[in-house]
Amino acid sequence: MYVDLALPLPIKKLFTYGVPESLVGKVYLGQRVLVQLGKRLMMGVVVGLNVPAPQIKTKNILLALETYPWFSNTVLGLTKWMSEYYSADWGECLKFASPQYPDISGRIWIENVPADLEMKGLSAEEKDTLGLIKSKQKMKLNRLVQSSGMEDIYQHLQHLQQKGLVRFGLRPIKTDPKDPALPLRIRAKSSSTEISGLGLKDDERKIVDLISQDIEKKTYSTFLLMGRDRITRRMVHLELAKKAVQAQKQVLVILPETHLLDETVSSWQRTFNEKMAVLHPQISINQKMGIWEKIKSKEFSLVLGTRSAVFAPLDDLGLIVVEEENHPLHKEEASPHYNARDVAVVRGRLEKATVILSCSFPSLESFYNCQRGKYRLCDIRVESKARPALKTEIIDKKKSGAKAIISPPVLDILRKETKPVVLLLNRRGSSRLVICEDCGLVFRCPDCGISLALHKDESVLRCRYCNYEQKGANVCPQCGGSDFSYRGLGTQDLEQFLSESLPQIKSVRLDKDVTDKPGGAKRILFEFYQGKYQVLLGTQMIFGGLDLSKVGLVIILSIDELLTYPDFRARERTFHFLSQIVDRMIEMNSQAKLVLQTSRPKDWVIRCALRGDFDYFYQKEIEQRKELFYPPFSHLISIWFSGRIQEKAMKFSSSFVQSLNRIIEQGKVSKTKILGPTPIYHAKRKKPNQWQLIIKTTSPMKVNNLTNSILKRDEFAKNRSVRIKVEVDPLSLV
Repeated sequence: MYVDLALPLPIKKLFTYGVPESLVGKVYLGQRVLVQLGKRLMMGVVVGLNVPAPQIKTKNILLALETYPWFSNTVLGLTKWMSEYYSADWGECLKFASPQYPDISGRIWIENVPADLEMKGLSAEEKDTLGLIKSKQKMKLNRLVQSSGMEDIYQHLQHLQQKGLVRFGLRPIKTDPKDPALPLRIRAKSSSTEISGLGLKDDERKIVDLISQDIEKKTYSTFLLMGRDRITRRMVHLELAKKAVQAQKQVLVILPETHLLDETVSSWQRTFNEKMAVLHPQISINQKMGIWEKIKSKEFSLVLGTRSAVFAPLDDLGLIVVEEENHPLHKEEASPHYNARDVAVVRGRLEKATVILSCSFPSLESFYNCQRGKYRLCDIRVESKARPALKTEIIDKKKSGAKAIISPPVLDILRKETKPVVLLLNRRGSSRLVICEDCGLVFRCPDCGISLALHKDESVLRCRYCNYEQKGANVCPQCGGSDFSYRGLGTQDLEQFLSESLPQIKSVRLDKDVTDKPGGAKRILFEFYQGKYQVLLGTQMIFGGLDLSKVGLVIILSIDELLTYPDFRARERTFHFLSQIVDRMIEMNSQAKLVLQTSRPKDWVIRCALRGDFDYFYQKEIEQRKELFYPPFSHLISIWFSGRIQEKAMKFSSSFVQSLNRIIEQGKVSKTKILGPTPIYHAKRKKPNQWQLIIKTTSPMKVNNLTNSILKRDEFAKNRSVRIKVEVDPLSLV
């Protein structure tokens, strides 16, 4: 008997292995098994049973890690779809769909089988290996490998297993059986605020009743739930979760950030108590594996977690809630670069479950899906008259005539403020943008619509998408001015400027450099809340989990850099960022004030975000997306080519594009446009060693198949000096 396995390797193929007599009839689809690949020990997943015998000699499975399928047929189908859609290996997708041990051999033991079996045909190394095992009776596999010092130890063990002289076993996971809700203690506190559905209004009750009908019918549907009041949305989620549990169905809630996960756990704990499991990023692998096992045994009705929780082994799934569906943290940075929101929708379809995509304001893709009838819109936005107005002030940086990070009017506001202040420098990397200080003009690519980046060494402005370039201008083509600024300052520059300009004000910086240190962020926030520092400065990443109840002032210094960033989603990102800040401030402290420093005070995106006018923003932005063939009217595929030798990477990427263009010209795939390859420049390199190709298409799976077939050709497959990375539906192309 032979089976096909998916192994966690960046190779788009399955591996065929034999099934030893001891496992015949005990191997199932979705089961995890231990195998030898070359000189390595690997964990694979059975994805095909009773496959034809291969033409070459095949090794046997060493060990079945469980006596039952670890992955359900639904999760197998889900990860198979992921591998095809995201152009990834099936084994890599399955690796993300389950908690992983860094060293599986540490959990595997091997023991001698006491019997008078035939010892003939054993090599000297195999006899030595058997002697080691007999001396201990039972050994951990990793210790045996270390003790033997043999390069071909797994091959010897395989032969000994086939002869029935040794057998493998798996060490059970150590968990605390008395504490089924162990991860709840990580963050949940007894003083947490409990929420219920008692505060829902009639219109919100009607939405609960509408969605509940689909849950009870056990039919697939996706709803987009829009509501600026996060507490109200959470009450709707809670009521629907209770309805699903009453219908004997399980519930999955996916949140993008740990602080949102902590808040939800705290407010839902009393309702679900021991029936709620939390897949928290900060729990240990043993705890996660223990929770995973208990979810499989249906001990929990509700599972909450961040991105990877989308794969939780829920067999009776009836409701999936994706909170903050437009949040970039739902997107996995590593291969297969999946988006948990989109995977949740596909899983809902496979499970015949109801999916809720929840947010204040949705992504353009999700709202567009409502417009064309793919999703159903449930709008619970509070009317503007019912919401308290937030005090806002826009400082026109051009009028001050200063090029400093903080303009004089903002410095005056800071000097007079007595309450704690949050100072945000919304910068995403060193973008090297050129902006006219007289009229606010940003130089843009005529074909792609994104801002051009300055390359000082060549004195040119270049598009990051299509490689369009133009000479650096000395005079602004719009107003005739010659006063240009070059943006690209960071939080350290801001900290230094603030200490020099206002030395009497104590400030502290909170950015990635600080948060990477253990306990650094927690300590700084505690000291800021206690009043040790008056000003907390940082980037957008710090804002989500801040307690704004005692903050009197929030200042955003560089919204221009986010708005003019060379990416087609720059306007959408700006809108979501500003509207989120306004909503958080109104929710936590409506008496606080928001100050916005900008060179573009009349920009339509800024105005829309401050007044929360998503409808106008959508209508204007969607027209530009359609004109330039950007999502949601197309899917994007980004392919990166990198190599140590510049010429080889450049030649490889150019040859690949030529091959792909020839296929497209033959009409094998329609509505597809290729941009690039474009060289990627880094601050520390004068010459590029990476090239990026961007593909716009309405048929991403067809394009994936074409690119894979091209890369299998000898001219590309034999070239191992160039690395290739493929990302489908990237949130950013820079």
